[in-house]
Amino acid sequence: MVGQAAGVLQSALISSEAVIDHFQVIIAQLRVACFCTGSANLAQLRQAPLVAQT
Repeated sequence: MVGQAAGVLQSALISSEAVIDHFQVIIAQLRVACFCTGSANLAQLRQAPLVAQT
């Protein structure tokens, strides 16, 4: 969740609806990441092993 300020501020310059849309995208991405790692929640996702591509 680091590095969100710029995106949120950019959305806020447009409208409050744009901020809501921004966070809905983030939530959807987190749900996909949880599904792909078998994590039931963000605490489990935080503990999921990282895989690096070479």
